[in-house]
Amino acid sequence: MNAPPGVVDPDTLVPRRAWTRPPQRWSVLVGVLIAVIVLGSVVTDLLHHANAPGRLSDLHRYYTAEETDLASCSGGLHDSLVALEAILNHSSRDRATAESVAAAGAQACSPALNETLYGMETTAPPRSLAGTAAAKAGSDLNAWAYPDASTAQADIGRLLRGPSARAGTLERQLDRELVSLKSFGERIQRLFATTAARLHGRLRPFRPSIVLAPPAGLDPRRGPA
Repeated sequence: MNAPPGVVDPDTLVPRRAWTRPPQRWSVLVGVLIAVIVLGSVVTDLLHHANAPGRLSDLHRYYTAEETDLASCSGGLHDSLVALEAILNHSSRDRATAESVAAAGAQACSPALNETLYGMETTAPPRSLAGTAAAKAGSDLNAWAYPDASTAQADIGRLLRGPSARAGTLERQLDRELVSLKSFGERIQRLFATTAARLHGRLRPFRPSIVLAPPAGLDPRRGPA
């Protein structure tokens, strides 16, 4: 049956093709380029980390960065101990200055108050050192500084301004903290040295040192440090 004049027969219509968006070649090229860059970076990284000299170089850079970031804290502890020893052996009577030195040192060992220490605490070791003793040492350095070194210096301040009736108790408590801190520092240095030795290298001790003996005369029962 034919359609009346002027009316289009729907059966005679040619179906239209659904419109599809042409592929954007530039987006495909960008994706391929990114994949090549990432793959190249991974391969370069693996080749570098697969050899001992490359990992030793990473260790030296990491060790120097940790030493630099920790310097204000470890240097503050050193100054606090010098000031305390001067009071204990009566070579100085300026307790106010010694207390101020200890307070500054305690702040320098707090990540909340020391930006460089916060940077050390939030920086991960290189991937080439993952799982090594050096990575453990880096984590332990954070605890060495805070709370351990910070607490010890706060207690130095308490001892310097506290009543003489409590001096003996505070001295013994501080002595235990400092002995523990010295042992902790020695263990951290050994961890770094272990990784260096396995990579056929050596590391000098931190400067300022993180292995500091309690002042002579802090606790006579302890004996020589």
